[in-house]
Amino acid sequence: MAGRKRGNGSIWKDIGFVLGVLLLLGALGGIYYLHTLQKQEQQEKLEAIIANEQAPGINSSKILSDVIEETTQTSDTEETGGEGGGSAAPPAEPMPDQAKNKAKAEETDKAETQADAPAGTQEKSQQQEEASAGTPDIKDASILVLNGSYRDGVAAYWEQKLSEAGYGHLYTGSYGGQAEQNTVIYSSSPDTANAAEAFKEIFPDAELREGQPAAAFTLNADAPESNDFIIVVGLADS
Repeated sequence: MAGRKRGNGSIWKDIGFVLGVLLLLGALGGIYYLHTLQKQEQQEKLEAIIANEQAPGINSSKILSDVIEETTQTSDTEETGGEGGGSAAPPAEPMPDQAKNKAKAEETDKAETQADAPAGTQEKSQQQEEASAGTPDIKDASILVLNGSYRDGVAAYWEQKLSEAGYGHLYTGSYGGQAEQNTVIYSSSPDTANAAEAFKEIFPDAELREGQPAAAFTLNADAPESNDFIIVVGLADS
C-alpha cells in the first residue's frame, strides 16, 4: 500500500511540473507577441516620420521623440522582467537611421518656423536701412521758412512748430512771389529729396520739389545764404 501511494504522488508531481512548464512557455510566448506588436507599431511611426518630414504642419520631432520614449520604456520593462518578475523578452532591435531621421526632423521644423514668419519683415527692415544710409539727419538740416500766404506771423508760427518737433536749425525770411495755395518744400539736392518726405508729418498736403523757389525771397540777418530745405508756407497751412 505504501508503495502505491508513493507512485500516485510521483505522477501528480510530474503532471504539475509539465503544467508549470506549459504555463511558463505560454507566458514567454505572450511577452514575445506583445514585443513584436510594439516593434511593428514603432516601425510604422518611423515610416510616417520619413514620409511626412517635408509636409507643412507635421511636427516630426515630436513623433520621433515619442517613438524614442516608447522604445526606452519597452527596453526598461524587458530588462527588469516586467512587473511580475518573469523572464526577460528578447531586447528591442535598434531603430534604423534614428540619428539621421532626427536631424532631418529638426531641419524641417526650423524651415517651417522661418516660413511662418511675416514675409515682408526682413525686406522692410533692409529697405529702411538702405533708405537711411547716406541720407543726412533731417533734424540737423538747415531749414528756411518763408511766408507764402502773406498773412502776418505765419512764418514765425511754423518756425516754432518745427522747433517743437525737434528741428534745430531754423531760419525765416520774406517771400516775394505770389501767394501759394499749398505749402511747397524745396530740397537743395537729390540727396536730401528723400529726406523731405519727413515734413509730410507736419505738412501732409505739401508739394515736394527740388531746387529753389522761382520767386525772389530775402533772408533775415541770421539766416545762411544756402539751406538744405526751403519751406514756403501756403494758404492751406496759414
